[in-house]
Amino acid sequence: MRQKGFTLIELLIVIVIIAILAAALIPNILNARARALQAAAQSYARDVVSALESVQSAFSRIDWQQTAANSLITIATNGALGSTNSGWRDAFGNVLNPQPTVNWSDFLRVPTNGITNVIVGSSAAGNFDNIRVCISQRVPTTAGQRFNIYSLYVNGNRFESRLNQTSAATAMADCP
Repeated sequence: MRQKGFTLIELLIVIVIIAILAAALIPNILNARARALQAAAQSYARDVVSALESVQSAFSRIDWQQTAANSLITIATNGALGSTNSGWRDAFGNVLNPQPTVNWSDFLRVPTNGITNVIVGSSAAGNFDNIRVCISQRVPTTAGQRFNIYSLYVNGNRFESRLNQTSAATAMADCP
């Protein structure tokens, strides 16, 4: 007479198969989260470019690319939108006088998905080819506070990243 149930070997084979499947799926699940965070940062960088275009339309004397090529535009710090009232330039690169105040909350939604700092500028004064939106994004980790830093190059439509940094970007030298 045959007993009902599974043998120990059959149970071990099933456990091994489940372990192999879990080992194959877990990295993909973790990568999906990283890709989602990167997509959120890239989307917000494009929103920033749209906001800069809106600022240029609303304040007819402002040329945001002249400003970004010659100084740093700080849009968000510590997850909060700020205002910019210095450094604005016209289409010829001349500093505006008086300086208009741009409240970024009028043009952008508050950053989410861990985005803390948003700056716009160039690696060298007057260099229009390297104007970029730089996004710092806090990422969950067990090793303390870490940041992924992303740059969207406006005039080259290139997106680059520096992952797992110990601090958020506060200057263009911190950005990829």
